[in-house]
Amino acid sequence: QVVAPSSQFGSGAIDTLTLSTSRRLDMESLLELPNDLLILILCDLGYWELDSIARTCKLLHSLVYEFGWAAYLRNNPRPSLSLSRSRDLWQPSVRVRYDVLTDRRWDQRKFVARPLSDPWLGRKRPRLALSSSRLVIAAGHTLHSFGFSANKNPRVESETHLKLKDDPGQYVTAMACVPDDGICIGLQNGSLEFLDVSDQRTRHDIDLPPKDFVESLSASDDLLLALSANGSARLIDTSLCQTVSSFEISSQPRSWKCHLNSRASSPYAAFGTSTDAKPLSIYSLSPSGFTPSLVLAQQDSIARRGLAVFDICQGPPCSVWGTSSIVSGWYDGTLSVHDLRSSDRDRDGRLRPVMTLSNSFSDEPIYSVGCGGGSGCYVAAGSARHSLVSFWDVRSANKGFSFHAPFNDASPVYALALESSRLFAVTQSRPFVVDFGPDVGSTTYPSPSSQSGTSGLGYYVTQYQHARH
Repeated sequence: QVVAPSSQFGSGAIDTLTLSTSRRLDMESLLELPNDLLILILCDLGYWELDSIARTCKLLHSLVYEFGWAAYLRNNPRPSLSLSRSRDLWQPSVRVRYDVLTDRRWDQRKFVARPLSDPWLGRKRPRLALSSSRLVIAAGHTLHSFGFSANKNPRVESETHLKLKDDPGQYVTAMACVPDDGICIGLQNGSLEFLDVSDQRTRHDIDLPPKDFVESLSASDDLLLALSANGSARLIDTSLCQTVSSFEISSQPRSWKCHLNSRASSPYAAFGTSTDAKPLSIYSLSPSGFTPSLVLAQQDSIARRGLAVFDICQGPPCSVWGTSSIVSGWYDGTLSVHDLRSSDRDRDGRLRPVMTLSNSFSDEPIYSVGCGGGSGCYVAAGSARHSLVSFWDVRSANKGFSFHAPFNDASPVYALALESSRLFAVTQSRPFVVDFGPDVGSTTYPSPSSQSGTSGLGYYVTQYQHARH
C-alpha cells in the first residue's frame, strides 16, 4: 500500500520540504549569477540580511566581507570625529559591529557617563570645540585639551592646559576648530587668535566696535564666521587669515549664535538673536557676500514673539530631512527643526518648522543643541539649569529621555557635541562625556582624582523618560 505523503508526514512536513527545496534551488540559482551582480544585490541589504548571507558559503562570505559591509557603512553613516582616527584602522566588519551595538544601546538607553576632569575653581562660562584629533574646552583664561588616540582601541587622554594672560580682555568668549589641526578663539577684547598644537599664536583683528566682543564662531572648510554680541558678522578665510566679508545682521542689542554651512548645495549661514521680528534667520552665501534669505518661525509664531535663539546646529544626519535641516534651541525651552527645502510659510512669510521638540518636565531655556546619536537620528539639548541633557529620536519624537550630568551641578549645559556613540558637554564646573559605545573600558577616559559617585565604569546619574508637549 502506498501511503500518501500528507497522511504519512502531515501537510506541515510537505510545506517544509517544499520550502527547503525551493531555498536550495534559489541558492543554486543565486550562485550562478556573476559576481558583479551579486555585489550589486549585497549593496542594498541591511545588517541582518548580510550577516545571514555571510554564513551560507565561502563565496558569499568573502563577497560580504569584501564589498557588503563597506556598502552598508556608506548607506548607514555614523559621523564621529572623535572616533575617526580609530575607525580608519578598523576593518569594515568591525565598524559595522560597533555601529550596530551602539544603535542597540541607544534603543536600550544604556550608557556610561563620566567627568573628564576635576572641577575648576570658580564658575565659568566655558566653550567647547571638537576636531578629529582633540576636544578643547575653554574655561575663562585657560584652554584644556583632550587628545583622541589613533589606535584600534580608542582612548581620550588629557593633553595640556594652555593658560592665557590673566587679563579681562583675554577671557575666551567663543571657539571653533579650523583646518590644519588649529583652534580659533574669540576674546573679550574683540580680537581673534589662531592657535596650533605647538601653541603658536597668530592674532587677527576683526575691527569690532568698542565694547563689543565675539559671541560665536562657526567654521566650515576654510571659512570661519564670527558673530559679535551686538550683531556684527565677519566672514574670514582661514587659509589667508583675512576678512572677506563684513555685514550687520541686527540693530537690536543681542546676538547669540551663528552656524555656517559652506558645503550645502546652496551655502548659507544661520543666526540666532534676541530680536522680536526675526530671532532665527538664514543668509545665503555667494562670492559677493551674504544676502538675507529666510526668516524662520516657531510652531506658534504669533504667541511667542520676543524669544531668543541660543544655539543652532545641522539636523540629524540620517533623518528624512537629510543635511538640509537645522535644529535651534530657544529661550522658552523648545527646539525647532526646520527643513530649508520646505515651502510651508506662516502668514508673515516665515518658514514653519517641520518638528518641534520639548521636555514635558522642563521649560528651562535651551543653551546648547547637537545631532547624531543612534541611527544618526537623535537630537540632544542642554538646559539652562541642573546640568540637564535631553534626547529625542526624531523617528519617534513623542518619547524621549533625559539625565543630569555626573555630580548634578546646578549649572547650565553651556555647550555640547553629539556624535554616533558619544556626547561631549560642559557645565560651569567641568567637562563630561556620555558614551553609548559597546567597548568602554577603565582606560578609555581620564580619571578625575575624586572617584566618589562611581558606578562601575561610569558615575551615578539621574535618568528619566519624558514625553513631548
